[in-house]
Amino acid sequence: MPGGDVLATRTEARADEVVVLLSRSCDGGRTWERVGTIVSDPDPAADLGDGNLCLTRRGELLYVYRHNRYRGETPYYSIKVARSTDGGKTWKAHSTVLEVRPEGEGPSRGLWAPFLFETRRGMLQCYYDDEFTPWREGFGGHQWVRMHTWNPRTKRWENPVTVSRAHEPRHLSRDGMPSVVDLADGRLLCVLESVQTFPPHAGVVRCVESPDGGRTWSWTREERRVVYQPKNTTFMALAPWVVKVWGNVLLCVFITDEDRAVPDKPGTPPPRLNMDVKCVWSTDGGKTWSRPASTVYNDTHKCYMPGVGVLKQTEREAEILVMFLETQRGFFSRRGVVRRR
Repeated sequence: MPGGDVLATRTEARADEVVVLLSRSCDGGRTWERVGTIVSDPDPAADLGDGNLCLTRRGELLYVYRHNRYRGETPYYSIKVARSTDGGKTWKAHSTVLEVRPEGEGPSRGLWAPFLFETRRGMLQCYYDDEFTPWREGFGGHQWVRMHTWNPRTKRWENPVTVSRAHEPRHLSRDGMPSVVDLADGRLLCVLESVQTFPPHAGVVRCVESPDGGRTWSWTREERRVVYQPKNTTFMALAPWVVKVWGNVLLCVFITDEDRAVPDKPGTPPPRLNMDVKCVWSTDGGKTWSRPASTVYNDTHKCYMPGVGVLKQTEREAEILVMFLETQRGFFSRRGVVRRR
């Protein structure tokens, strides 16, 4: 936030409801206090959360999240946005990006892991994991990253675009968990979780880029660059998050099981994964990435969903905060300092 506070969210399941809670740190992530509730659902079986916060140039604080319900035989999947104009103290509904209700038998056809991003021109974009559109177009079991743009005049999310999928239709697409940065040369870079094109389709981190503000993306030219994959291709790299530190200097955090004796299987539920948090750097706007990966946290090997942000910076030095879920113990953070060469 402008005053230096850090905000973070988490989902909490209670006996009679599911809530997304907002917490604040006034000391760079060392201690936290609860601010309030962003959104709630009285159905304790609702699937709520998995989103991110976005502070717009107008000073609005937005939270995008998945809100899925499983009552009856047909589930509802939706991506929604909540809005706060007082720094997170109170919240109201802002909009629904997309809602689908797939009927009949078939593979999972849900909507997941949304990410809000405001471009340097002030365009608000929502990226998310989409299993419904591939299924509707004949690619059952696939997942693509899709993006909608907010139209402030109509108050609607419009112009859906496929941000990432496999270029070859015969290749499995399981692209998701996107995060986006706006680079110094005007490109948008989206880092995402993907899978290898060959069995057993282990997880790998890739990136795609757009030269025109998100209208077109490089996957259409068969360009999904690898950000990170373990040397042994049966091991996985998952759940990335990218942040811009300086100009075209980027930091990407993710989880990986590459230091374990046996790899996890693709599709393993998060609480049963055996993952550490690691990171890689790019100094050329995502064209190349550092090797080997640096370890952020490997005390318990039970990590998931890392996020990263820049707390403060000068031209020569930046203070970094990495947050992650330790699936057995709760949410944790790690701080670090990087110095520019």
